[in-house]
Amino acid sequence: MKFGKLNKKSAANTAVMTASGVVGAMASDVAVDQIPVANKNVVRGCVAVAGVALAAMVTGTTLEANAARGFGYGVALQQGTKVARTGLDKVLPENVKQDAIAKAALGQPCGCDYSGGQAALAGADMDFELLPQTTESDYEAPLQMSLA
Repeated sequence: MKFGKLNKKSAANTAVMTASGVVGAMASDVAVDQIPVANKNVVRGCVAVAGVALAAMVTGTTLEANAARGFGYGVALQQGTKVARTGLDKVLPENVKQDAIAKAALGQPCGCDYSGGQAALAGADMDFELLPQTTESDYEAPLQMSLA
């Protein structure tokens, strides 16, 4: 493996593949939810295999080929991760699953105490405006002036 210089073509191909992967991951979640099977882990496994097959069957290096390959990667990674997490959650001993790193890997809240972080913000007044509040009359005046 070699690392080359970043160029416009490789950046565009990587961006397309990454965006397609995100879309593939989201689409695979929708597909799994729509398949009326009680054991969703079996469905996720089958969808993950389909994603791997899609990525493996795409040939070429065009932008379209990279988009299709990225879609397959996204499907496989999203569903494969969910299958792995479910399986690991069933086989790991409880004392291991209570570790903060294991919780994060299994997609569970770690329960960490971030002193000065989240705890400090808990009591803070977070009611501030990011954008000024507008009313309908704020838009009517310029419109009426332009029509006059």
